[in-house]
Amino acid sequence: MMVTLVILGFLSALTLGPAGFSIVQKLIQEKRWPWAEISGFFLGDFIYLGLSLLLLQSSLIQKASLKIGLTLATSLVLVLFSISMIRRETNQSPDSKTRRGFWRSLLLTLGNFHLVLIYTGLFTGVLNGNNQKLFQGAALYAISFALGFLLLLLVLLHFQATFQKLLRRIEILVGYSFIFFSFYLTWGAL
Repeated sequence: MMVTLVILGFLSALTLGPAGFSIVQKLIQEKRWPWAEISGFFLGDFIYLGLSLLLLQSSLIQKASLKIGLTLATSLVLVLFSISMIRRETNQSPDSKTRRGFWRSLLLTLGNFHLVLIYTGLFTGVLNGNNQKLFQGAALYAISFALGFLLLLLVLLHFQATFQKLLRRIEILVGYSFIFFSFYLTWGAL
């Protein structure tokens, strides 16, 4: 099970949400590592990872109203992010100030409320009454996720010139994909 969590950590680093995609945008546009944004992203993700571990210890996660509320809130954030990305000017950076970049990245990650449900589902099989095993699995997942995301950014930076030419098209495609995904989530919640 632990090897599976490491593999899932690396693979889930490839699935970009709004915060991850904003980091990719900044990396490609500015040709530098946006460490403030990466820090905000990781902090938000680790907060949700910790929250999911706490929720696994309670019966609150079993409530359908919590699942529906988190899913609908995530859908709303996805739609708002998508609209802002689609409407943004072609060469406009998603965020040019480093300090604001940290907070923007943190808030975008925390706006992905659905992560709590994903993480609790992922770690339910690891629990089996063994808290030490659960925390070891969560730590392995977190480390492999962080390394996988940094590796993805390294590859994207290497091919930055190619992605720079296609970035606006990718932004539009991702924007509409997030809108579609938010409708899918909402439909599933209702």
